[in-house]
Amino acid sequence: MVFKLRKKKRGSLKRLLAVCITVGILLFGVHVSMERLFPMPYCDAVTAAAEENGISPALLYALMKAESNFDAEAVSKKGAKGLMQLMEETAVWCGKKTGLPAEDLLNPEENIPLGAYYLGYLLTLYDGEEECAVAAYNAGQGRVNTWLRDSRYSLDGKTLRDIPFPETERYVKKIRFYKGIYERKLS
Repeated sequence: MVFKLRKKKRGSLKRLLAVCITVGILLFGVHVSMERLFPMPYCDAVTAAAEENGISPALLYALMKAESNFDAEAVSKKGAKGLMQLMEETAVWCGKKTGLPAEDLLNPEENIPLGAYYLGYLLTLYDGEEECAVAAYNAGQGRVNTWLRDSRYSLDGKTLRDIPFPETERYVKKIRFYKGIYERKLS
């Protein structure tokens, strides 16, 4: 009987050890996958641009992830360029407002500060309402202003209750999700 009990304990310990090792490997794999899926490149530029424009670095990372998936050479079908997917006209406008160069939008050192300025401008324009600012980054200020004036989409003229463009609605949700991940990574 004593022999059987010891054998059972050894078997239980082996199973427990196997489970612990498996869980450890899975957690390590999840961590590695999260690092690959949610990288944090251009840390100095992101930190400086976020601070300069009163934006959380997590929001800036979330926007870059959604816009270009950190591909500095990304160019959209509509002509938006770089990490922050800036249109030429928007970048030039931001450059005039800030004195920042807007000559090479594929250069992260130009693209990040310009995109951060524009996002900061939108946050100020919409009184810190992040959802409105992010929606405007995606769909344009004119559309967001129209939605805010329409009681079907906004009850108070300041926040969006509903976003009539499915693409923009998905975009805002994606940014919110990504921002949550980056907030955890940065804390």
